[in-house]
Amino acid sequence: MRNYIIIIIAGILLSCKSSEKGFSLFSVSTEEQELISDALFIKAINEKNNSNYDKTIHLLENVIKSSQSHDAAHYELANIYQATKNYQKALKHIDQAVVLDPKNKWYLKFQIDLTKSLGLYKQTEISYHLRRKNFPNNPTFDIEFSDFYIQSKQYEKALSLYKSIEKKIGVSEEVNRNKYIIHNQLGEVEKAEAELKKLIHTFPSKMRYYILLGDIKMQNLDKEGALQIYQDALEIKPNDPYILAEVAHYYFVKMDLEKSFSTYEQVIGDKGFGTKDRVDLLTRFSRLSLLDNNVDKQTAKYMQIAGKAEPYSPSVNTIIAEYYFKSQKYNLAKKHYKIILESKQNSFLIWRQLLMCNYNLSEFEEMNTNTENALSLFPTQPELYLYFGLAKSQLKRYREAIVHLQNGLELVIDNNNLLIEFQSSLGDAYHTIENHKESDRYFELTLKGDPDNYFVLNNYAYYLSERKEKLELAKKMSERANELNPNEGSFEDTYGWILFQLKEYDKALIWMTKAIKDGGAKSGIINEHLGDVYYFLNQKIKALNYWNTAINLPNVSEFLQEKIRLKKYVN
Repeated sequence: MRNYIIIIIAGILLSCKSSEKGFSLFSVSTEEQELISDALFIKAINEKNNSNYDKTIHLLENVIKSSQSHDAAHYELANIYQATKNYQKALKHIDQAVVLDPKNKWYLKFQIDLTKSLGLYKQTEISYHLRRKNFPNNPTFDIEFSDFYIQSKQYEKALSLYKSIEKKIGVSEEVNRNKYIIHNQLGEVEKAEAELKKLIHTFPSKMRYYILLGDIKMQNLDKEGALQIYQDALEIKPNDPYILAEVAHYYFVKMDLEKSFSTYEQVIGDKGFGTKDRVDLLTRFSRLSLLDNNVDKQTAKYMQIAGKAEPYSPSVNTIIAEYYFKSQKYNLAKKHYKIILESKQNSFLIWRQLLMCNYNLSEFEEMNTNTENALSLFPTQPELYLYFGLAKSQLKRYREAIVHLQNGLELVIDNNNLLIEFQSSLGDAYHTIENHKESDRYFELTLKGDPDNYFVLNNYAYYLSERKEKLELAKKMSERANELNPNEGSFEDTYGWILFQLKEYDKALIWMTKAIKDGGAKSGIINEHLGDVYYFLNQKIKALNYWNTAINLPNVSEFLQEKIRLKKYVN
């Protein structure tokens, strides 16, 4: 630095000697002052690069003092003040930089972005106008300006700019598409159509513009006009799946379902139809299938076609599996969940759905294996321990079931519904191994958290009636279960059986008869119970008839054959 000053001073002295006028040793020329300013500016930038912002600001302020026209110093100060969130100073310095050099596009961009971020939209507009004035042949800048007008909902001003741009560069996708959007939003249908027609004429292979024009026709009830547009598009690109999807929709609206369905089949089976679009279409039909049986049959066909078009797509297989699951076609759902897991083993939700399929299909060995595999991936998911426990219980491995249910119960946090599932399942498991104390404890815990859980009310009441314990409590619980879930044969049988145990045979007969009518006719135990009631009402022929009916049905007591042989009640 010292050498630099010596050189400057030497230059000053030489300059003074050659001058005819008097001089001062400390006077500095304008050129020399600029050299000093530039040196300070370079030092300031070095400090900025080292993140020494306080030193940078100090040096840049000195640059400005020594050189009032140093626009770069103002620009750098604006950057630093913006970074440190001192927006007023940032604005002051960028404004000064633009005053000093109004044709610097970087200064103008900074000024535009800063005023916009501060919500100073009037100043932003002024900056855009200044940039447009200084760069009249830059369509990119004009497009940015028009975007600003769109964002601030000044649509007429945006359209004016777009017209100016179009005159300069001709029809373009960005400009004319935006003109269409504005006209469409303003309800100017003819002008919106005009823009789309220009785009179709200029870009005849871009099918999306035919679709948008067709949409306008459909919205304005000109269905035949829409069809003509789609036909024009198909002359350019025969069998384009996106145009065919619009044709299919046209036929659907016209209620020509045969043509609509067959065209949708072609669309869904076309490998050029995007995965997301295929999933969206399948989702729409999956929802419609809930409302119409004909649509449901066709939807099932679409699912098969989609599965062939994209056999390994996780998203396609997911929508197919969900459709089959909701339709209770668990075998088909299971097949597609398995395909998904081949490529997405880390999806807990898919594992859960697969296990639900196993449960609903009574595939408890497979459910046991699948749960074990899922737990190796998700050892902290309590729900999996519940499924493991259910599978073990169904396989009559009750003590193993209890271990897994207890392990899962410890993992439940802030999930009352899941907590209740574990507690009720433990109640069932402990009942099966005749640990009635623990069974009753878990059922009571369940009812404490969910007093209107009618399944637990019914099961707990039935278990008590089998043991002939707490029969009044059992009666009260069963009565409540039937109030909450009326006309359920198994629940009515429970209440009737409790009345039987209380020797209230006439009332028991009423409820057992109801149970038979409400689905119990195919239940061995309900027919057997009704026979027991008739026996104690001294109607032994009816009793024997119902026992004989029960013997040919599943789920009967171990005493039934003896009752029939002896023709009397055995317990």
